Amino acid sequence: MAVFGMATHCKYCKYYVVPKTRTDWWLQKINNNIANDHKAIAALQQLGYNVITIWECQLKPALVENTLTALVKNILGQAVE
Repeated sequence: MAVFGMATHCKYCKYYVVPKTRTDWWLQKINNNIANDHKAIAALQQLGYNVITIWECQLKPALVENTLTALVKNILGQAVE
């Protein structure tokens, strides 16, 4: 299971804010992190692992129950709604 933080792994979330200082550096870092995440996930899947990704924003109080329910269902191999 991978839990990714919004600040350094996702620029597509509604909670993401581009840093106001060193913006170009941060955007390059985030793009590199995303590319590395994709490579790591693909490598794990190639080895037969089921990779479950949880985003930091999915652990906010209003969403955590649904997130954890979906996680348990995924681990148990049940359909996630």
